[in-house]
Amino acid sequence: MTPNFEATHLNRIYSSKILLFGEYTVLLDSEALAMPYEKYSGKWDFGKTEDFNGLTQFLSENFKEEFNIDKWNYNLGNHLYFNSNIPIGYGLGSSGSLVAAIYQDYFLKKNEGGDLERLKSTFAKMESFFHGKSSGFDPLVSYTNKGLWSKIKTMSSIDSKNLPLENLYLFDSKSERNTSKLVSQFNLRMRDYDFKRHMNQLKRMVDKIIPLFMERNETWKDSYKEISQFQLQHLYAFIPSKVAKLWSKGIENKSYYFKLCGSGGGGFFLVYSEQYISDLPLISLNKPKF
Repeated sequence: MTPNFEATHLNRIYSSKILLFGEYTVLLDSEALAMPYEKYSGKWDFGKTEDFNGLTQFLSENFKEEFNIDKWNYNLGNHLYFNSNIPIGYGLGSSGSLVAAIYQDYFLKKNEGGDLERLKSTFAKMESFFHGKSSGFDPLVSYTNKGLWSKIKTMSSIDSKNLPLENLYLFDSKSERNTSKLVSQFNLRMRDYDFKRHMNQLKRMVDKIIPLFMERNETWKDSYKEISQFQLQHLYAFIPSKVAKLWSKGIENKSYYFKLCGSGGGGFFLVYSEQYISDLPLISLNKPKF
């Protein structure tokens, strides 16, 4: 009997993700909060030839028992490709959505059953093909299509629709980033005593703001402004000069407040504002412009 190798989740959408809070400090075991962002997403489709040779070898060597390579090769032979509009180098989890899609259709799901930490660990190993090192957080958001609140040794799903996103926006820096290089730069700077002390201070700020944000406690806005000012001062090296000028202007005018959205260096930045800024093109998180 011929096995059924046909793709079975062609209509499944794998959203991009936005890291709301926890950039870099998550490396210091801070809390982190992320949400799916459906404006950008990917899905399986047929009709193009995509080069997955390196990825195929990696998955077959590192996941011999889980990866269904026969089904994978069958569909690739029929011109399977990942149809995605997630911009690469923007911190939205372009590789994470692909990893989630591969796991959904081509893995024996040994880590199912609601164990998010185990699933995150599997995704981390899978996504390491792209970044060398991964937390597994991005694919987990895409796979569950839910917001995730990460704490020390615990992970919980949340409904993103309940988050207070009314005054949060994305700003497009119009430039790509290289996350692995930025993280390497961060780790190198962590050897400096003063920088490490500042980052531990930022960690405490992040651990403070996330529960306030989740509870819709209005004081989260004050904490956000503090983080904005702190990052501009101590993470300046991770902010493009053109963004830094806008960032500083917003703080001076008390009209809007930038924050890193992931590793910085380019891509999207998060902006909090309670007023319309005519000369600052912003994309609302509350009502994505499809």
